Amino acid sequence: MKKQTEFINYAEKFAWDNKILIILGGSFSKGTANEFSDIDIYINTDNPSVVYNFIYGYGQPIYISQTVNPKGILIVIYENGVALDLEIVKCDIQSEKLFLLKNSNMKMDINEDIAETFVLSRDKMYSVARLFHRSIIKYLSGKEETGISILKEISEIINTVYEENKNYIFNYDTVLKDFEKISLLPQDYKNLLESLKNVLIVKYTD
Repeated sequence: MKKQTEFINYAEKFAWDNKILIILGGSFSKGTANEFSDIDIYINTDNPSVVYNFIYGYGQPIYISQTVNPKGILIVIYENGVALDLEIVKCDIQSEKLFLLKNSNMKMDINEDIAETFVLSRDKMYSVARLFHRSIIKYLSGKEETGISILKEISEIINTVYEENKNYIFNYDTVLKDFEKISLLPQDYKNLLESLKNVLIVKYTD
């Protein structure tokens, strides 16, 4: 998990350098993360420039969209495979520390208006495209049923067929090809998906 650890260290330094509260959540805060886990980050600010510097200070993202339900969580994916669920929040947490692990007592509201400004494309299919990455990293991390369920969700959205008698990789390729008939993926993002598929092939061949 070297690349995720590198990003978390970056986030902590950013918090202290900019005097901004940043909270780490999800599997990394619970100690249950694996090499394919995304990173849940909450950044407490109402300043778009701070968010921009945080996202792009680490590197050039190859994909940014936001969730629909709940609205306002940014999905940020970098070329090296680091993936963030980034929430820009409003909260009043009193702490001497500026980098914290999330706990159930923390009350935060998503700042939806700021999140919207960072989405790289507002096309509906671009937003759906994030599910390919989510599906394959879930499958790779051992949550095969979740990965399959997400892939089926994509197939339903684009009205194509998920073949129950075929394996995950076959269906992944098929659904992805059908998706690209109606919406082309950014090439860098497509390259990342291909590299993850190759990892999957090696993993299940071994």
